[in-house]
Amino acid sequence: MGSDSWTSLRDGMYKKFSSGASVIIQEMGTQVGAIIFDSIKASADADSDPITPKLLGQTMYKLGCGNYHVSVDSEKDDDLVFTIQSCVFCEGEKAVEYKCNFVRGLAVGFMSKLFGVDYGSTVDCLKNNGEHICMISLYKQ
Repeated sequence: MGSDSWTSLRDGMYKKFSSGASVIIQEMGTQVGAIIFDSIKASADADSDPITPKLLGQTMYKLGCGNYHVSVDSEKDDDLVFTIQSCVFCEGEKAVEYKCNFVRGLAVGFMSKLFGVDYGSTVDCLKNNGEHICMISLYKQ
């Protein structure tokens, strides 16, 4: 699905469900993140590189979610921070409220499967020299 489709879906959800859309969209992302992990794990063989948090960003790019640059501060199961540039869910002139809850859910679902840990999350979105940056923090629950 292209970025215009994601934007349309997101805007429609917020229009119909108001603030409840955030929870719905994040839960959708969490389920998709878990499915992405399971798919990668199922297709891996003995010669494959290990599954890492950075693989999530590469996969999202391939899925058409936008041009993601994901950096992870830690590759352990402790607190994880994802810095995402050009979040397709937040970009645009009208992005007055962060709306990257789908990406936040993807991170929670993928990392929970990767490390076998239940994560909670927070997100901070900001503009830096005209560029939109999202910082998604995961913490053990």
